[in-house]
Amino acid sequence: MYQIIRLVLFLCLLNAYPLGAQVNIKHFMAMGKNALMEKNYNKALKNFNVVIKHKPDLFEPYFLRGVAKYNLGDYQGGDMDFTKSIRMHPMYSHAYHYRGVTRDQQFDYHSALQDFDKALELDPFNADIYVSRGATRIHMKSYINAIEDFDQAIKYDVNNPLAYLNRAIAKHLLKDYESAINDCNKAIMLDYFNTRTYIKRGVIKLEIEDYSGALDDFQQAIKLDTDDPYAYFNRAMAKIYLGDTTGAIADYNQVLELDPYNALTYYNLALLKTDLGEFKAAINDYNKVLMLNPDNVYTYYNRATVKHRIEDYKGAINDYSKAIELFPDFAGAFINRSAAKSSINDQRGAKNDYEQAIAIINALNIKGEDSEKILEKYADSAYFHKIIRFEADFRSGRIAEGEMEKPDMSIEPEPQFLVQYFKDEKFYVKQKRSGHFVKKLFEYASKKNDILLVGITNQQIQLTQEETEKQLKIADSIIIYNPFSHQAFLYKGIINGMVKNYNSAISAFNRAI
Repeated sequence: MYQIIRLVLFLCLLNAYPLGAQVNIKHFMAMGKNALMEKNYNKALKNFNVVIKHKPDLFEPYFLRGVAKYNLGDYQGGDMDFTKSIRMHPMYSHAYHYRGVTRDQQFDYHSALQDFDKALELDPFNADIYVSRGATRIHMKSYINAIEDFDQAIKYDVNNPLAYLNRAIAKHLLKDYESAINDCNKAIMLDYFNTRTYIKRGVIKLEIEDYSGALDDFQQAIKLDTDDPYAYFNRAMAKIYLGDTTGAIADYNQVLELDPYNALTYYNLALLKTDLGEFKAAINDYNKVLMLNPDNVYTYYNRATVKHRIEDYKGAINDYSKAIELFPDFAGAFINRSAAKSSINDQRGAKNDYEQAIAIINALNIKGEDSEKILEKYADSAYFHKIIRFEADFRSGRIAEGEMEKPDMSIEPEPQFLVQYFKDEKFYVKQKRSGHFVKKLFEYASKKNDILLVGITNQQIQLTQEETEKQLKIADSIIIYNPFSHQAFLYKGIINGMVKNYNSAISAFNRAI
């Protein structure tokens, strides 16, 4: 999660509110601000509601109520209040800044960047705005641009620990481990009590196989905060690498004491218990994962392999089938379902599954590897049974001023095919020749090639901010002259989707329909 928004409370504003005939505006503003300082956001909300009801023409109550709503997780409500504050006071940089933070939380990254840019236009030396914009750029995977923002933040505030921590995050994602650790060290010097920095440094040490050093960092984080499930989760990872399975299970159990709805921890516990031969307990843990996350393809697959080992072939077949339903190109599930069917003398079904697995492998075998060797790898259930390390707070997927982490998984399903804008015409032709195209979409794009160069691909095409803005302007210019151009709205939706501006993408697609 983003850390709680730092409030910029101007005490001089306390004198700006005259007493109402029946309501003491000054009193309720002061009560609301005190409640914010005490992190009592519901109380703050109630006080600002009173002020807004009786004095709706003041910008600051909307702004502060937006802060309260943000910290209560009401991002849409916070966004609306910041917008009202901006309408009343369009030169108030903090409202743009915090609305940008709120829009980032709603995955509307392009709009968030626009707000940060406006905030910096009004307050160009504010290090916190650069930190927030850098965090959004991390979410957009623009790591180098993010580092540039953190550099600027440090330039204007050399003692800003979040700037160093977030720069460490970006460098880590670029695999610049040594420099990332140095930034973590600096962040710790500036803020010794921030447990997230120790955890981040520990996670990096895990990746460079300094398991003892990682364990020390997680131990320190737990000393500072004994109720942080994320610290115990990562300490379990370090213990696994150091061969302390019993200690790892104890830490995972502690995670569940603090966060009983943590599906990822149940998943990893199930894997450990499988390795220990505790098959019934492993199945129980997989059951809990599926109660919390019923569409987790790997859980169905792994539960199937456990059932397979205890000769519950029908149960295994059901789980392999569910994994295939969720991910139809899951070759490993077809291979193992083939073996399970063979065990119950369903030879025809086994043969069909085997042939389907071979077809999938051959279709995806772009490197020309030996199909039989690939088949052996996919048939080895251990290939899929890897402990998953998520650098996340498990549910929101974010840490330390807005970091969005990715899972470190041993194998992932082939990326989904998406309709995307092709920057390079050669790539467009290549996709068509490879068969990765939809005929009607190709014909439509060919007819509209004045602006549309789109197609279907499972490759992630990255757009720079400049390219994004350029393409959106093209679509907007068409919409100005033809507000009913489904073509332009389709294009606008595709571009927004590519930069993860999902709210704007959905809105554009709805207009296209």
